[in-house]
Amino acid sequence: MQQRIGNLFFKKSTCFLQNITSAVVFLGFCLTTELIEAEVYETTVSDVTTKAFSVVWVSDEAVTEANVRVYSDSAGLFEITPSIVVSSLDVPFAHDIGIVKIDVGGLDATTHYYFHTETSSASGTVTQPSDGSLIPVTTAVRVRRANDLDQPIVNDLIHYEAFGLNGVGALPGSVVFFSVPSISPYPISSFVGETGFPIGSTINDLNNLFDSSGLSAEIDEDDIILITEMRGLYCTDLVGQKMMRYAKMPGHDETPIISALEQAVGCFEADTICDRAVNVLDVQFVLNGFGYASGECGYNPQLDVISDNAINVLDVQKVLNHFDEVEPFE
Repeated sequence: MQQRIGNLFFKKSTCFLQNITSAVVFLGFCLTTELIEAEVYETTVSDVTTKAFSVVWVSDEAVTEANVRVYSDSAGLFEITPSIVVSSLDVPFAHDIGIVKIDVGGLDATTHYYFHTETSSASGTVTQPSDGSLIPVTTAVRVRRANDLDQPIVNDLIHYEAFGLNGVGALPGSVVFFSVPSISPYPISSFVGETGFPIGSTINDLNNLFDSSGLSAEIDEDDIILITEMRGLYCTDLVGQKMMRYAKMPGHDETPIISALEQAVGCFEADTICDRAVNVLDVQFVLNGFGYASGECGYNPQLDVISDNAINVLDVQKVLNHFDEVEPFE
């Protein structure tokens, strides 16, 4: 049995020994108490460039201190942390809701690095991965200004409004990832309420994405964007604190071509994963949020296909009504 006292979890086990001899009862009682450490979830490498990367993770307790230790080898024999730049972003409310982002800089391009995280909270300090292994990351190869047709690579900045569980109030300190799964192996990340951003919003510079070959990525109109919100201790269920949405890249009409602030484009309501077809993946995505209602952490507005503030059998049926349809949808 687990019991929480303040910020600490304890595990209790009780054993009894009863011996009846000559009408005398001997009662032996033993009690053991074991401190349970904080849990760390969703360790994500983001914002990988030729000279830097970031690490984001979520703890099930408010964080008092966090760090990343970086190594040049997968065995962890050669630590290079003292010779590079490791800094923790001081974003209001982030550590209070268990969310950490560490920036690692001063690196070399096209190089493999390895790291583990350290998270301090009321329960002590936790190292992740806990099995002694290290998490790999490879820096990008180079920044390129033009594509293979010698056309300039200019991606937009995407403005994203991250609303609270009630659909209105923002969740300052939560973090949002933007990725283009078909192009880039690493997402970019930004905090809700970060300095200079509109309240409840993030600004995401897609010029910081690199493709799988390590070169600056070129994002085209209608490319699928995966948007992931990490809301930490705003949610009592830390598994449900992660919300995923899909959208499309908007068109880029500026002349001359310059970066512009744009909004991601929504998809056909039944095409919940924005892959231009309604299929079993869309049904599964809706079922992942089944049973949640507006105001609950697991509620995802994108899965509320009929917009009745709940994800239920009516939403599943709406998707099934369009099953096997492909773009252009009627």
